[in-house]
Parts: sequence; C-alpha cells; structure tokens
Amino acid sequence: MQAKQLHGDSLRPPIRTRFLALGLFGFLLTAQPCLLGAQEKVEPTESVDAVPTESENDSRVAYLVQVPLPINSANATSVRQTLERLVEKAPTVIKPEDRPVIVLEFDTANGKTGRGSKLESCLELARYLIGPDMSRVRTIAYVPAARTYSDENLAIKKKPTSQLNGHAVMVAIAANDIAMHQDAAIGLAGADEKNRDQIVLDMYRNIAGVRLTLPMPLVMSMVDPRQRLYRVSTNSGVVYVDAKELDKLELAGDVIESNTISASDSMALFNSKQLHDYRLIRHRVNSRNDLARALQVAPSSLEGDPKLGQDWDAVQFEFPDYIDRRTVEWVVRALNGRSSNLIVFRMNSSGGDPDACLRLASQIAEYDSNKVRTVAFVTGVARGPAAMVALSCDHLIMSPAAEIGGMPDPPVDPEWITDTQDNVTDLARTKGRDWSIFRAVVDPEFKVTRYRERNSGQVRLLSSDEHESLEDPDSWVPLGPLGVGEGIDANTAEQLFLARAISKDMESLQTFYQLETQPKTLTPTVTDRWLEKIAHFLASPMVAPWLLFGAVFFLSTEMSAPGIGVPGFIGTICLIAFFWSQHLDGNAHWLEIILFLVGVVFIAMELFILPGFGIFGVGGLLMVIVSIVLASQTFIIPRTSEELNRLPISLSMVLAGAMGFFVAIAILRKVLPNTPYLRRMMLEPPTSHDESGLAGDGDPSAVVDWSYLQGRNGQAITRLVPSGKARIDGKVYDVISDGRMIEKGQSIEVVQAIGNRIVVKPAES
Repeated sequence: MQAKQLHGDSLRPPIRTRFLALGLFGFLLTAQPCLLGAQEKVEPTESVDAVPTESENDSRVAYLVQVPLPINSANATSVRQTLERLVEKAPTVIKPEDRPVIVLEFDTANGKTGRGSKLESCLELARYLIGPDMSRVRTIAYVPAARTYSDENLAIKKKPTSQLNGHAVMVAIAANDIAMHQDAAIGLAGADEKNRDQIVLDMYRNIAGVRLTLPMPLVMSMVDPRQRLYRVSTNSGVVYVDAKELDKLELAGDVIESNTISASDSMALFNSKQLHDYRLIRHRVNSRNDLARALQVAPSSLEGDPKLGQDWDAVQFEFPDYIDRRTVEWVVRALNGRSSNLIVFRMNSSGGDPDACLRLASQIAEYDSNKVRTVAFVTGVARGPAAMVALSCDHLIMSPAAEIGGMPDPPVDPEWITDTQDNVTDLARTKGRDWSIFRAVVDPEFKVTRYRERNSGQVRLLSSDEHESLEDPDSWVPLGPLGVGEGIDANTAEQLFLARAISKDMESLQTFYQLETQPKTLTPTVTDRWLEKIAHFLASPMVAPWLLFGAVFFLSTEMSAPGIGVPGFIGTICLIAFFWSQHLDGNAHWLEIILFLVGVVFIAMELFILPGFGIFGVGGLLMVIVSIVLASQTFIIPRTSEELNRLPISLSMVLAGAMGFFVAIAILRKVLPNTPYLRRMMLEPPTSHDESGLAGDGDPSAVVDWSYLQGRNGQAITRLVPSGKARIDGKVYDVISDGRMIEKGQSIEVVQAIGNRIVVKPAES
C-alpha cells in the first residue's frame, strides 16, 4: 500500500468564514503522513467479557478522566486542564509500554451520544491529545455501556446500545487506542453537518493520519456519506480502502477477496464486535474492571471520583438482622432526593426478603459511581439476600470477624433462585462482577471454583456454567472449590478481592475514606415509626379487604343517592387509606394508582357519556381489578410457591370490593325506605293510575310513563352532574341533564320524557 503526503497547498481555501480558524488548525497538521488505505492491525488482541480481580502487582499508574457530552468549549477546556495536571505529575519511565495510562471515558452511559458537540472544541481537544505533551502517557478512549434501569417489579431492562456520534468521534480517534463496551458503537461522526465541507473532511483526515488509531478510510466513512469502505485481502495482508484505492488494487491484480463494509449515501456506524473481529480495537470489555484487567492496572485506579475535589457528603444506614420490605421501602424513600456522594450501609444481617433485597440491590447498582460511592460495611455477617445487597455496592468493607455468604435464615426458596437467575445475572454484570458469586451467596449449595488465568495470573470465582461461557475458557486453570456455603471470612474475601479492605470499626473506616466527621446516620423518626405501624396494620390481610369493602359500599351509596356527601367522603377516605398503606408496605406504586384512576374514569365515561356496556366499561372494570390485585402484592405473575400462596389474598381484595357493591345495593333497596331520615332521598312507588305515570297496584301490566311531563318546568333539588333529582309539579323525580351541569336550586325544563328517562335543561329566564 502506497502512502502519500498531503501538503498545505492541497487544501482548498475555506468557503465559510466560520472555518477560517479551523482551516489553520488543519494546515498545521498536514505535515503528518496520511494513509488512504490502512493495513489491519496485527497486534495481539484480547477479548474480555468478565470481571477482573485486582492485583497488588499492578504497578502501572492509571487515571480515569470523564469526557462530558456533548463536547463544548467549557467541557473541552476542563478536560484539557485535567490532562495537563495528570501529565505534569506522571512519572518518567524508560520503556514506552510502562507509560502511565489515561482512560478518557465518554459520558455515553447516561444516554448521551455526543451529537451536538462543537467542531472547534473537539478539534482543539484532539490536537492536544496528539501533541507532544501527551507523549509521556498512553491514552485510551473508552465508550462505556448505557446504564441499566430496573422497574418496580424487579424486571431489569436490557441495556440499550450506547453510541458515540458527532464530532466527539474526532476526540476518540485522537487517542492511542479505543476500548469499547460489548454493547457500544461508534460512528456517524458527521451527523451534525448538514452540508459536506471539505475543510471538515480534511480535519478528520489529518487527525486520523497522525494517530492511525483506526484506518483512515474507515474514519472517513464515518464522516462522509459518499465514502464507500471495503475490506480487502491482498497478498500483503488485509487493508481497508475506499472505492478509488480498490480500483487501483484490482488493476494491479493484488486483490484476493474484497467485502463491502459500508455502502455510500450513509455514514458508517460500527459496533464493538465488528471492530474487535476486524482487529481494529484491542479491548472489548464488560465494565471498567474488565478494562483495568486488560490494561493490567489496579481497578481502583479507574474508579470515578464522586468528590470532584470537594469533601465527602456522607450518610450511613444500619440494617437490622432481617432486611424486610418495609426496611427497603424506608431506605429507598430516605435516599431519594439526597445529594450525598458517599453512602455507607452497615449490616449484620443473617437474611432478608429476597424480592425486597433484589430491588434494593438493583437500585444501589443504578447509582452513577462517578457521582455516588456506595459502601457496604459488614460488621458481623451478611448472608443470603443481605449478602447480595452488600456485593451490589461499589466497595465491600469487612470487620476482622465478619463473614459474607453462608446459610441464610430463613433459607431462600429454590424456586425464587431459579426464576430470578436472569435478574441476578444482570445485576452482577451491572456491577462488573462475576454472577456466580451473587448466585452462591443466596444458594449455599451452588458450587463456585477459583480459577487463575495462565498469562496474567488473575483469579476469578466462577461456576462451571460461567467458566464455559468465557470466550477462552481453556486459558483459565481451576485452583479448587470455594466454600461460599460455609461463609467467606474477611481475610479470604480480601485475598480474593471481594472485600476492598478490613476495618475494625467505624473510626477506621472514616480514616480509610478520609472523613473528617462521622457520616450522618439515617434513622426513622418517631413519626415515621408511627406511620409505619399504622400502614402495616391497614395493609394486613385482616384489615385491607374491609377498607376496599367500605370504599365500594360508601361510594355506591353516594352514587345511588347523590347529595348526601357523607358516604362519598367516607368511601374516598377508605380508598386513600388502602392505597397509602399498600404503598408504604412496599406493594403499591404509581402504576397501580394510575391504573385504578384511569379505570374509574373509563367506567364513568361508560355510565354518563357513552351509555351501554362497551369497551370503556369492560376495560375500565378490568383496570380497576388489576390495580387492586397488583396493589396487594409485590409481583405481577406468581412464580414461586410463596407467591402462589399470596395470590388468594390479593384476589380476596377484589372479592371484598364486589361484596361492598352488592351489599350497598341490597341495603339501599331494603333498609333506606324504612329509615326515618334517609327514606326521603328515595322515590316512593305510585299507587294509583293518575299523573304519577303508573298503572296502579296489582296491575301486572304496570309500566312507567312520564311523557306527560314534556315541557313542564321544575327546580333541581340536587346538583345535576349530569344525573340527580328535580322537583316537578311538587314531586321528586330522577332526571338527567342534556349534558350541561345544573346547580342545585336552578330552574329546569323537561325537554324529553321517554319511559322512565327524563331529560332536562336549564330553564330560560
């Protein structure tokens, strides 16, 4: 492959004045060689798909620098100043391979892609990366995965693909190497350019030609939609070329095989698997810890810094012996909205509710480690689900006599372990740990073996299934089983790098994190404890059904006899008490409440706006039933025997509501007519064939006929919204307005009277 020089006079004069300064930057770089067809890298590649363990022999210095997206002038200046400080304090080494490593982590984890990055700012930062000052260090551009979020029912969503797009790609190709998460992609560098500009193309061509992190034709295919990219096997190796260079190779008879990688009319986007398979990137990883192992540096050196040069804002919470749902609910509520950057969970817990602990562990894993550092300080034991919570924290600190793992009390249901295996696996991968150890702490019978990598000497804790799933399982040598079922003591946990450190007390932990004062303790107040007791009482299976019974009974009474107000008020209070207690008890969330409210609205539309029993009525009724069932349990579909036992209690809530409705109807028909004060709200059946409209007593053919009321005037004795009662000719009738709201006491006029349906409108003055 021929290489040629691009000289300054080959650049066309800038067309737009906004690129005058940028053209000057491009001119300064044109003295560097550029390859139109770049040969494929042949350095040894490493595919990393699991968790590293920290080794104290990792002596290479490494730093992590966050690159905010999109890149603007302020961000670029901040990143450059950070790089200048790191380069200034970087130790001098003799061998280039021993240079300190600086990992530039692009902020794609929060759903950002880099689109909208300013070209001038990206060019300035890229030029600094390829400049002489950065020759003392080795830079790695790292594209992490998008962050995983879990819903309230423990169904952890799949990680979306993270992408690095826009002119932020220019900064990435200016680094010495590129590392990518397995779910990441890079490309579409020219997405923010509406028109093709030769100056922009020359900038990318110059940066790519200086660094050669990626082949230049591949880089240009990410910028210019006209650029075709081919992967060509030649007599001298594999090269990546554009259409013109391919024609030259074919004329020379040097093409063995060619494949189209990117077609024209669209900018290229490459995922990490493609680039790794093509041997264009060395490191395709699952987490920062994987990247640390690949770079042979300590994982702690690639941790984010939540302090950002400031003091710790630390809080702590102490778990009880058994972590139940209410404890988890309180912890979640207490932590939501707090700006603390260090959270310490002190635990001496022999077990916990599996669903609640999995939910808490998932929420802890969702914290951005660049903003919040979570620490589990095990002072005694952490078994079963409690151990799962401890492992989900960024750091695990143990007292000298502490243990993690072992038989929980009570044992975890085997069905739960099987049904939630995928969730636990995703949780472990989110934290950059092997999933086998997460499974082993909740299932003491699960076998875990220590493995050592032949070349690096790294040690990992793997089950046979996880070992076989590795990309190169033969390179990992088994060292022997690990007795997680008997519990792992502090010394062993530290040797296996499960524990970050051993601390004898809280004062030692404060020293470890350089805390000036003890973290603020989060504890429930007296009001919180009383509210928790009240909610627990109201949410109990003995009380909750009666709340629903009362809610439906009193609301049905109010709807059958509008205008009283007291039954409606009591029914509403019962309904609020039901959902409030279930929410504090960890069952009901916004989904259930919204389902219930929308269902009620649909039923009201069916009754008052769209009479009949159609889709709104059926759909609304089903939504109300589903909301009540979901509000009474923590799961959607029962998967374990415990959840199956809970399901009848949830269904009893629906039965209680139905009973309240039918009892209300029965009482209204039988009791109210004989009640001195309430019977005035009900219409007495007529007994003679007069203007009452009824044929008379004993007449089997008696029918209602209010047609004679057509055109008569009266007065509303209740508010018509739209149904209610009105007095016409001294008698009270059930009426319905013509769609307009009529206030109590307003004059009305009968506009339609068919059968027992009387439609009225506001009377004209």
